[in-house]
Amino acid sequence: MATTTTFCFLLCAFAFIVIASGKKRLQLLAQYALHAITLIAFIAILGYLFNVPEFHRLSFLSSMALNTSILFFLISIAASLINFSLGVTGTFTGKSLGGIMARKLFPLTALIIIVLGYLRLQLHWHNLVAQDFGIALFATSFLLVSLVVISLTAKYLNTVEEKRSRAEKELKILAKTESEQKLQLALNSLGDNVWEHDFITQKTIFTNTNQNLTAFRNDGVQNIEQLWWNSTIKEDRHVLEENDRKYKAGIIDRHALEYRLIHKDGTIKWVLDRGVVIEKDSAGKPLKIIGTHTDITDRKNAETDLNRMQKQFQAFMQHTPAMAWIVDNKSVYQFTNANYLKTFYKDAELSENQQLVGKSFYELFPHEIAEQYKRNNDIVFSTNKILETIEPSINKDGSSIMLKVFKFPLQISDNVTLLGGIAIDITEHIKAEENLRVLNEQLTTSNKELEQFAYVASHDLQEPLRMVSSFMQLLDKKYKDKLDDTAKQYINFAVDGAERMKTLILDLLSFSRIGTEKQINDTVDLNKIIDEVKLNLAASITESNAKIKAGTFPVIQANKVQMVQLFQNLISNAIKYRSERTPEIEIGYNDESTYYIFYVKDNGIGIDSNYFEKIFIIFQRLHSKTAYPGTGVGLSICKKIVEKHGGKFTVESEPGAGSIFNFSIPKKQKS
Repeated sequence: MATTTTFCFLLCAFAFIVIASGKKRLQLLAQYALHAITLIAFIAILGYLFNVPEFHRLSFLSSMALNTSILFFLISIAASLINFSLGVTGTFTGKSLGGIMARKLFPLTALIIIVLGYLRLQLHWHNLVAQDFGIALFATSFLLVSLVVISLTAKYLNTVEEKRSRAEKELKILAKTESEQKLQLALNSLGDNVWEHDFITQKTIFTNTNQNLTAFRNDGVQNIEQLWWNSTIKEDRHVLEENDRKYKAGIIDRHALEYRLIHKDGTIKWVLDRGVVIEKDSAGKPLKIIGTHTDITDRKNAETDLNRMQKQFQAFMQHTPAMAWIVDNKSVYQFTNANYLKTFYKDAELSENQQLVGKSFYELFPHEIAEQYKRNNDIVFSTNKILETIEPSINKDGSSIMLKVFKFPLQISDNVTLLGGIAIDITEHIKAEENLRVLNEQLTTSNKELEQFAYVASHDLQEPLRMVSSFMQLLDKKYKDKLDDTAKQYINFAVDGAERMKTLILDLLSFSRIGTEKQINDTVDLNKIIDEVKLNLAASITESNAKIKAGTFPVIQANKVQMVQLFQNLISNAIKYRSERTPEIEIGYNDESTYYIFYVKDNGIGIDSNYFEKIFIIFQRLHSKTAYPGTGVGLSICKKIVEKHGGKFTVESEPGAGSIFNFSIPKKQKS
């Protein structure tokens, strides 16, 4: 094997091993090894082409065969394309102008040189031209051909550059158009006026308009500057004048103003006018300014409403009879109303809201009371909930008072929370509750004493009456034949009086028990109550031939014994106070939302309206005991039973036309 061939194989093996290893640092060395193989093979091929043996054996090395040279040339080029971005290959394959020029010039230049060199040798070998002339002809031909090739390449590169420059301009125009379109869309979405003002020409140009702002009153003026000026509220024009003066003096280079415009429909529009200088002269004075007009009417209206509400709230807080205050989490006052100051602060000469703001309640109250306030405040801050409690305090005179307090969190921002408080002085209320408790205890004692009296009345007071009645009856029986009519009449008076006294005591006992006994309610079927009352009054009903009409009644929550007593008293009264007509009694009810309204209607003698209140007073009678027996307690008991159940008792009546007694019973009794 030829020495040159062996050397190329070694270079080729080194290059393939490095490429296969994947080590980036050695890839460039592999690329240059392949370039060396390409150069050696190319020179060897030229040696065979020009018949110059020194080329294909590289002088000191043995000769490489032509087919081997061509094979190495093709393999090295193919292998160098594996890492085409490195070395000389990278130069030829690059997309830059250098790569384009290399790809255009090298193949053509190499071909021209080879062809011209081959022709020059042929002319010399055949003795057609002298050696000096051949060299000169080769050089001249090479220069001319090179000039043509370079000119064509330069023309091609110029064409490429023109296309690139034109493409860049088109891209810039396209990008600018897209940016302007996006900016315009953004401005349209904001609804702002975009304007540009020239200080030299004093002209203003609107590039984007909001009809809510630019729909001016056109008083025959077409100039936009004059229209804007005329539409500005007179009281606000000084703002524009002062702003223009500052720009011309070079004091400012940007602005943000708020003023009012008169819309053509007569409404007032608030505008936020913002601008910035975009061009100045050599002295720094503004030449052009660009800016926007934003409709802020809704915001200003909201601010006005908010300010009005704040003033109303402050007025309310200052005039409310309750004490009101605001503190931070360090117990420092941020606000106190007039009543708070009036209650706690001694210095009445200072203005109201300056007396405590900035001070801690530790400076105003004893330490123990301030500590309790702090503990309750911490509960509100930690739970973020309203706290309702009773706190002790000391007013400015040093007197102890009790306060009903409501404390609540005030979220000012994400990081700031204050505490609001409202309090009322309940000292007198607590005293009244204590007095009421004492009275209730006294009433309880009185009720117990009344119960004891009722017991005595039901037992001890009745015993002498029984003795009087019994002995008078024995006297009548034993000395009946010896007594004259007057004595017998006296005995009858005494017995009758004793019986009436007994009845009176029993009625009084019944009346007192209704007020003193604990109310025990149960489920009561009024249909059964009516049947029981009819059975109890069977003798009276039969004797008077009374007709009782009763419908179907509901089941209610009530005291069963008292319900029997109530209906029995009303029905017996209807029978007792009957007229010459046959008694007709109707019992019914109406179902209201929360009450049952019952009625007992009769066709008796009736009652004059002047006595509607008197008939419910205990022991008050409208008739003599000879005309209608009784003690005058029945209706008083009925009224008290109804009121005990939470209802009302009324009467409707006319003399000779009968009576209607109405009473209500709640559907749900209080426990």
